[in-house]
This record gives sequence, structure tokens and C-alpha cells, in this order.
Amino acid sequence: MKKRPPCNRIYGILFRFLSAAAVLFLFPGCNDFFTTSLGKAFASDKDFSSLSFSGLVDAAERYGTKDSEAAKSIMNCLASASKEELLGLSTSEKTAVLNTAANAAYSLDSVLDLIDELKNEDTTEEEVIDKAFELFDSGTNMNAVQILLDNGQTRSEVSVDTLILSSAALMASVDESEIDMIKNAVENKNAEAISGDLKAKAKTVIAVVETLEEREDEVVDLGDSLGFDLSGLLPGYGKNSGTSSSGN
Repeated sequence: MKKRPPCNRIYGILFRFLSAAAVLFLFPGCNDFFTTSLGKAFASDKDFSSLSFSGLVDAAERYGTKDSEAAKSIMNCLASASKEELLGLSTSEKTAVLNTAANAAYSLDSVLDLIDELKNEDTTEEEVIDKAFELFDSGTNMNAVQILLDNGQTRSEVSVDTLILSSAALMASVDESEIDMIKNAVENKNAEAISGDLKAKAKTVIAVVETLEEREDEVVDLGDSLGFDLSGLLPGYGKNSGTSSSGN
């Protein structure tokens, strides 16, 4: 198992988190998912259950990356959206939904813990992935994410940071007893040994990993921007493809 590369710029990135007014996250180098917010309390007070599909998408765009509790509520409400509705969204709207899912799965504390793992050059990829599964909130319905990520056009048009984080959230939305099974399936890019919903989720994440390998230059650019390799959250990335695990 390869060790992760050192991250010289990580402390500069972390310093930007320390504004007391900023509720959420993450890294200023990313264009889509990584944002800050001053509106957590406002978003948390919203009731999304009565919104139409278009209203929920608007809520995802407005609040999805600003408050994890709002994000969970939005994703649970979007669980009943149809494939036609979701695939009919624009690229920016699809991105908003996927980023909302990622925010529902991660708290700020969990992100900071993951950064500690990612910046440690002695930490193996397996240890990073195990830590991610330990920290993710698996209680949110990710049906909308699975529909979007199953679609090749969506995988090709949204940013790689959005793909990585939303697919990691999908992969983690399983029962504790199933975690090792889905990890092994994704790492080996073979879901035939499992069945049902777990198999479907694994196949979706495998498709994302393969898309990321096709978009390797963008993954490398993302790592250069952040100062560490975010693709380490996905087991199997670069395996048998000629892509290095460090993105180099």
C-alpha cells in the first residue's frame, strides 16, 4: 500500500477555516463543493418537505453546501424524484444536488479529521478510506445521487471534486455490516460477488472511479490546487489503469 505524498500547502488552507463567522467548509481552491457560509441557522430553520421538485433543486443551490442539516433534509426530500426529473437538470443544478449530498454526509469536524489523515505522508490510502467511512453520516437517502452518478453524461460534465465527494458519500450510505463488502467491490472494480442495492451502489461508484481515471489530468490539477490527493477517498482509483494513487 503506497503512502500518501506530503502536503506543503495544507496549513495555509486550514488557516482559512478559522474565521469564527464561517460555518461551513471547505477549501478555496475548489470551484464547486468547497464553499463557506454565514447562513447555517437560517437554512436550518427551513421546512423543505412541502417544496416541489424545482423548489428542492433551488433549495439545494441556495442552502445545500451551507448547512449539513439542511442538506440532509433536502436529499431526503429529493429521494422520490424521478430519473427523468433529475437527468433533466442543468449541469449547475446537478452539481448543486451532488454537492448537497456530500455536505449531508460530512460535518466540518469530520472534514478536518480527514485532512489530518490526508496530509500525513505516513498514512496509507487504506487508512484514509477507513477513516472516511468511520466519519461519514450514512443516514441520508442518496437515491438522487445514485440516479445522477449512474448517468455517463452527468459523470462527464460535473467537476471531479463533486464526483469524488458525492460518490464517497454514496459508497458510505450503507449498513455498517456492508462497508467492507462495498469497499472491496469498488477497489477490485467487480461487484458480482454482492447483490441488491449494495451491488447497484458499488457499480455506480466503480463507474465514477473509471470516469475519474479518464479525467486524470483534472484530478491531478485538483490535487495541486488543494495540496493533497482527494481521490484517496475512493478505493480502486488508478488500479490497473496506469494512474498513480498519488495523482502524479
